[in-house]
Amino acid sequence: MFLPVKTRIAEPANLSDKTTAPHIFRVILLTALLAAVALAVIMATTSAFDSHPDERVHFEAVEYYSGDNWLPPAIGDPETLDSYSAFGKSRLNLPDFYYLAAGKFTALLTPLTGNILLSARLFNILLLLILVLMALRTPGDQWLIYAVLLLTPQIWYTFSYVNSDAFAIFLTFLISAQLVNDKSRLMQYFNSPTGVHQFYKSLPTILSVTLLYFAKENFRLYFLFLIIWGLWFLYIRSDRRQILVKTMVMIFLFAALVSAKYALDYSIHGPNRGENLREIQELTAEPEFRPSVRDIDAGHPDLNLKRRGVDALALFREPYNWHLGTFFTFAGAYGHMEFFGSANYYRLMLILYIVLTLFLIYRLWPAGWEARYFLIALILLSAYILYLAFYFSWESAFQPQGRYLFPVLGIIAYLFGRFSRVISKSISLYILLSSAALLSVYSFIFYGLIYIPRA
Repeated sequence: MFLPVKTRIAEPANLSDKTTAPHIFRVILLTALLAAVALAVIMATTSAFDSHPDERVHFEAVEYYSGDNWLPPAIGDPETLDSYSAFGKSRLNLPDFYYLAAGKFTALLTPLTGNILLSARLFNILLLLILVLMALRTPGDQWLIYAVLLLTPQIWYTFSYVNSDAFAIFLTFLISAQLVNDKSRLMQYFNSPTGVHQFYKSLPTILSVTLLYFAKENFRLYFLFLIIWGLWFLYIRSDRRQILVKTMVMIFLFAALVSAKYALDYSIHGPNRGENLREIQELTAEPEFRPSVRDIDAGHPDLNLKRRGVDALALFREPYNWHLGTFFTFAGAYGHMEFFGSANYYRLMLILYIVLTLFLIYRLWPAGWEARYFLIALILLSAYILYLAFYFSWESAFQPQGRYLFPVLGIIAYLFGRFSRVISKSISLYILLSSAALLSVYSFIFYGLIYIPRA
């Protein structure tokens, strides 16, 4: 049902508004963002190869594209066998454009660094640096979009080694910034009175959305948010017909790009892609992870828990403790999920997240229907991604990993930016963000850098 026409709508952030957070807090938090980049650089330059989650298989895929290769290889190509994981899967068989982009960046940088691994890691460092530079350049209080990067050191850690999660996070922040800023190129396109003549201004957003579509599968959650945002945007506009036409043009180009990618992959893999993937899994996977073994519910004890009769609630008890593992690896865990913080650190982070959630509800709920709409959307989407992460651990492979929750970061960033004028009026927000930044720096140094194996 549509809300009444005279519904009170939360006032959007205005770039010309001069009411900003106290200067000292802005300086502190922006300095913390720069410190996050510095710490990520230290991690990238000092840590040993493959001392991070799945870095070897990610790096092998990047290295493939650092040469003369521009197209995905055939499944099981002998040149790519080193890229297959213990599960018998290669990132080169995924449609993710991260590996192509990082590979070509690595090819350009390696002659300067003399170290192909460092060059590959610096691609993600560059992405983090771009986000921080965008925060420094964003006027008013809308820079709070990027303050979300301070909520957990796990984000910084993700940007410090070779992996594709960082690329997906980067894209969600780029898109959220376009949705928030009333003067962004996307909004200039929507607000232009000349039909689709300024369509070119929407191209960066279309490209970002397309790249995100082919990125990590859990980031498909962000597409649900885009639909939720689009429905509200269409509802509040008086020129709905024109907005709908402009949106359909964008969707048409997005669909064309996606179709072109699928057509390219089909030309390489043919109609038997699924069968070929299963065959190469059977050949390259460790014995306990092979499909034939999984089909009979044998193999590694952490696989197929649901089919093996493990009750769902059992995952919240010993020896699984899915909820603890997921929270710890979201709030800060390093190496192959082996270097954790102290119990008190996680207690403080949990308290901080609870207080921040209550703060957002307290500030946004009275701010109007728009704020309530997106607050409810955030809560529901967060619950949904938690459910999906839990179900994956129960039904497929037990992997309590906080990075599966990263798609919500871009949604939180949208709320921070869109309603910055509402939440920035309270000093409590800056105390919470400063506390998160301080705890994150502590965790990254004393549980990350201290314990990670050195190169």
